[in-house]
Amino acid sequence: MKSKITILFIFVLSILLSSCSSFQQPREPLRIAVLPVLDTLPLYVAQYQEYFDDAGIEVELIPVSSAPERDQLLASGKVDGAINELVSVLFFNRDETQIQSVRFARAATTESPVFRILSSSQSEIQSVEELAGIPIGISEGTVIEYLTDRLLQAEGLTEEQIETVSVPGIP
Repeated sequence: MKSKITILFIFVLSILLSSCSSFQQPREPLRIAVLPVLDTLPLYVAQYQEYFDDAGIEVELIPVSSAPERDQLLASGKVDGAINELVSVLFFNRDETQIQSVRFARAATTESPVFRILSSSQSEIQSVEELAGIPIGISEGTVIEYLTDRLLQAEGLTEEQIETVSVPGIP
């Protein structure tokens, strides 16, 4: 009887010890969708300077040309994260929490706004009023569309005077 208990003890002990093995499975890289915008620059610098490697993190930056492409990759689970704006987070979480904002990349200040409405240097447009009826390229369904409308309305343009054109991808 004693020998059976000893054998059982050794068997259980060997199972416990084998489950405490130091073997670690290789980690999958953290895949981040990145638009060609200034907000993603710190990620490229961190990759170039090998900061991710120093932290023991494998990161794969996945270039995308548009917000809808980024959002499709997030929704399908093909990327783990993205540089995103809050409007897109609200759309994702409309019915239930699917994604979370964990950090702001940049914040607007009076000296350095995050968003601007620009015109070509060859354009004769010099004021907001001159944008009435002029097509403005935007990314639909993003904070850019929302802010374009609000900025122009705040400067006196009506909804009828604001004309936007969807730019589906950043060249």
